[in-house]
Amino acid sequence: MAAHEAAASYTSPLVHADAHDTQPAGPPGIVPQVAVHGSAPSAVSRAAEIMELKQPAQVIGVQESTPVAWRNDGSALAYVSGNHSIFILHPDSSPAGAMQVARVLNGHDSPVRALVFHPTDPDVLVSGGADGIFVWSLRAGRPTKVIRSEANVSAEFPAHESDVEVLVFAFKNNLISGSKDCNIKVWDADRGYTLLETITGHKAAVLSLKVHERTQRLASAGRDSGIKVWDISTLAPEWRARRADDRGIQCQLMGNLDGHRGDVVTLTWRPDGTGLFSGARDNTWRMWHVPTYSEVRVVEDASKGMDGSHRGDVRRIVGLPGGRTAVTASLDGNVMLWELDPEDGSNSLVSAAMASSEQLADAGSPGGAVAASAAGAAGAGPSAGGDAAAADDGATSISGGGGAGAWDSGTAAILEQIMGGDTAGGDAAAAVVASASDRILGQTQLVSPAVGIFHMELCPANMRIAISTTANTVIIYQFNPTAAGLLGYDPRDPSAERTHRLILPRLQAFHGHSHTVHEVELLGAGTDDRLVATCSADNTVAVYDAATTARLMSLDFTASALCLALARTRDAGPLLMVGGSDYVIRAYCADHERHAAHERQLASGLRSAQSAVPPSAFEAARYEGHSGRVLTLAVHSNGTMMASGASDFTVMLWDLTKPKPVLPTPGGPARTGTPVGRPLARVDAHMGLTLSLAFCDAAFNGGDMLASGGNDHAVKVWQVTSGTLGGKTLTEKWTGRDDGDDVRGGHRGPGSLAAVGPQPHRAAVSAVRWGHGPSAGLVFTAGWDHVISVWDANSASGSATRLPLASRQLHSARITDMDVSSNGAFVVTVSADFTARQWTATKDLRAVARFPCSALDGGMTSVAAGYRRFFCASDNGQIRVFPLYSPEDKAAAASFTSAVDTAQLAEAEGAAGMPTAAGAGKRSTGADGSVHATNPAAGHSTAAAASAAGAFST
Repeated sequence: MAAHEAAASYTSPLVHADAHDTQPAGPPGIVPQVAVHGSAPSAVSRAAEIMELKQPAQVIGVQESTPVAWRNDGSALAYVSGNHSIFILHPDSSPAGAMQVARVLNGHDSPVRALVFHPTDPDVLVSGGADGIFVWSLRAGRPTKVIRSEANVSAEFPAHESDVEVLVFAFKNNLISGSKDCNIKVWDADRGYTLLETITGHKAAVLSLKVHERTQRLASAGRDSGIKVWDISTLAPEWRARRADDRGIQCQLMGNLDGHRGDVVTLTWRPDGTGLFSGARDNTWRMWHVPTYSEVRVVEDASKGMDGSHRGDVRRIVGLPGGRTAVTASLDGNVMLWELDPEDGSNSLVSAAMASSEQLADAGSPGGAVAASAAGAAGAGPSAGGDAAAADDGATSISGGGGAGAWDSGTAAILEQIMGGDTAGGDAAAAVVASASDRILGQTQLVSPAVGIFHMELCPANMRIAISTTANTVIIYQFNPTAAGLLGYDPRDPSAERTHRLILPRLQAFHGHSHTVHEVELLGAGTDDRLVATCSADNTVAVYDAATTARLMSLDFTASALCLALARTRDAGPLLMVGGSDYVIRAYCADHERHAAHERQLASGLRSAQSAVPPSAFEAARYEGHSGRVLTLAVHSNGTMMASGASDFTVMLWDLTKPKPVLPTPGGPARTGTPVGRPLARVDAHMGLTLSLAFCDAAFNGGDMLASGGNDHAVKVWQVTSGTLGGKTLTEKWTGRDDGDDVRGGHRGPGSLAAVGPQPHRAAVSAVRWGHGPSAGLVFTAGWDHVISVWDANSASGSATRLPLASRQLHSARITDMDVSSNGAFVVTVSADFTARQWTATKDLRAVARFPCSALDGGMTSVAAGYRRFFCASDNGQIRVFPLYSPEDKAAAASFTSAVDTAQLAEAEGAAGMPTAAGAGKRSTGADGSVHATNPAAGHSTAAAASAAGAFST
């Protein structure tokens, strides 16, 4: 909708005027509703009232390398969205139990690195990141405690000095955090998460923490490549009274485990506490004997040579039932199922039930308690039935037994048949068999090595695995608790082919763009505003479901996708027309179900699973003719004609019926090639770049009409007529341009428009849209001069140059895009001032609502307005969804509040000839004639924005 990327090459850098300024209490740019120039609200102040909504109703997007966390009972999954909000997902009521976003937690303004649910309180989630530790109440939807990371730590402010990287609970009432400041901190959950102790010893960032409660040990590891084991028995509940009396009681370092040659990123305890597994960035995972603090071995399948180990960071290790199996996940994109050599005397990776504090021997000292509990653990493995979903180490481990997520009774025996052992009963010694090599039983490539698996968590209760990747994705898989389900064959059948595959059916995925979203476009018609298409600088085109945030379709554009438009063609159905940095316009099927069927058909015909379907296979047609980046597209409502503007300074018209777009039919004959279209007409529309194009829905004045806006400050309306030999001609009907006859004075300050009157744009015109329905016959424009204007396209005036009917300037920075709602009642603008605004689609352009966002949410790049909501794309890859304000929609209107808009107040005061509420003398004229207006409520000066606007001229 706005070719902002290309146009930026003709401007000074984007000015974020209020990104770092001090703000008063309350939202930025809003003045409290108190009397202005008197004890009662004046007519001027009432005129400045506006509805406001601060938080979006939905956010589509995923933080890169987001942490993921399951609640113990599987009733909730947490991950982080693109704007650092935390999504809490609950299973729906369907038999499949699909996860749906139930709550969004807003508070973090920096990347979140760690998430953990409280082990016993389902209302509590703790998150950590660059801005500290947040303890959340899920019922209230807000943090009950925030421990901000501080540069200067003191007794009064005992927070971490840097990013929090890992969080884990111990003994239910202790939160333990690890940070880039090399420290481990223990927080007392029973006393409002006050600091209990700081544990020092690491020489670099702490990246992994795992607690073994039975032996009262904490393992820690990080970027110094070392693993440390600590005695944390004094954190147990029975030691709290003694700790309060004696501050000298602290956790003690028991030993070091050295051997990795890279950052150690994951740890997993054995249930008896005598062994530990670690994964690192040296692409290995290792087994350690804790009592002697020695390395047992590097776990690898020697029989497979180079393929016998991971080829990327080993990010996660999870133990399975049966005693000698484990699952690992890596940044190489692989998940592997392992049989472990029992030569070291270990008989189990699976978690056993926690010993209660009453059962732990208390010898009067931390060491005595540890020794007693370790001795008890060594002689007793898991009980006969096992306890489902026991979690002794903060890791995700599975035990046998009953419960919703329990493994079937024969699974352990079946797995042992694969491995040739027997763990149906007996003690640790009975499980020791003759020396055998570690081996890979099965593996699967879940994602490509280019994106990798960054986090993986397995939930015992629902047997689902959630992974996150470096490519802004969270994916949920089913972990089938049978050997046949995992490996794809019955191991009891000697004739079955051993495929060495690991089968993990994919259930759901949540995706976000990894770079700027250049344009967003609604796919529905009328009141249907659920599906939305996006194109991005990450070279992808996607279709999302706004209700579930699920990505329904993704296309590899092979270049930066800069603009898109929906074409409702008669023969090929709905098509997505996409233009980009490779000068080509491509047409794709916009029906995600048909696309999915086509994708399955093409994938089934590949010679190997490692092959990929070429991106060109999904093209219905392509249109070639531009010699520069395609910046804007518009499609006629009848689906027969398309207009495009590019950085070659031309506007072209295209016939969408010749050649006819061809979509391969699933099961039908293969295509012989992609149809290629050529332009019907070409015109040098503007003295510079054409930044926006829009067709009128209905023909009037004898033909089809096209509006254009450019960085020459001009708005133009063209008539499309048929030419010879089936061609088309574009004839300019009228222009709205600053020809030098208007009032000069540089950048206009707030309120100046009321005095000066409607004027042409004084900077690049970033968006043009036609009204429809109740606003038919009107043209709406927005520009980098911060102004939105409305024009009468049906004016009887024969003048080639026109003035707008009205102009409004409430934005404090350039307007990047604009759209008219599907019912034609409202206009929505988005701006570099991090604000979206809703206006009436009328000749007087009344302001209706304001949607302020933080600079940390990303700059707004594009907007698509539907019937009840609008979608706002951002330069950080996320899409925010806001409801349109309408008093008739009482449910949506209830989330809005009434406030006084500073910009409207200044405009109203200027119209009334009054000093501005900001105070007399607060506005001055610079040496260049520009107006400098300081706004105390917003906490910034518009001088910088004025300077930037002046650079937008060509």
